Amino acid sequence: MVILLAGCNKADDPSVLIIDVSQQWSFDEQGYPIVGLLDGQWQSKTFNKAEIALFNSLDTADLQNTSTPASVSDNPPDRNACFPNPFKDTHALYVGFNSDFSSEVVVKAVIVDSTMTAKSKQVSRLKGQNGTLFKPNIPAGKYRLYYTLSSAANPHFYRTWGNIYKKD
Repeated sequence: MVILLAGCNKADDPSVLIIDVSQQWSFDEQGYPIVGLLDGQWQSKTFNKAEIALFNSLDTADLQNTSTPASVSDNPPDRNACFPNPFKDTHALYVGFNSDFSSEVVVKAVIVDSTMTAKSKQVSRLKGQNGTLFKPNIPAGKYRLYYTLSSAANPHFYRTWGNIYKKD
């Protein structure tokens, strides 16, 4: 008689989402691409329920005095991607809007691991063509950064993600 024992762990649990964070766009300190992939990272996305739920705790952010730009640049690596990547402590995000946009938008950002577990969350404001800095308190490793742009009239009007790599 043969008895098989099987253990159950998180990777075997079908309710746990697993995402691929292995493929990274690489950017230098000035935001110039070193390695770019034709995989849709850093471009406009439609989020599924699990992805949009990552932002639930950030949806209390103050959206007063914000507006929706006429357009958002969807051309990485010029805009919308975080750099440098890989990064040590801090990385930046610059989002391109139509050239005459001078109002503010709210950036809501969530960093997750490969099991879609949130490791860092941040809310900041972008004014006009300015950028924002992220200084996530996460250990070295590969992650996915989800972010949305929101305004008072249009929460989460732009959604995207890209894989990031924090080095030691």
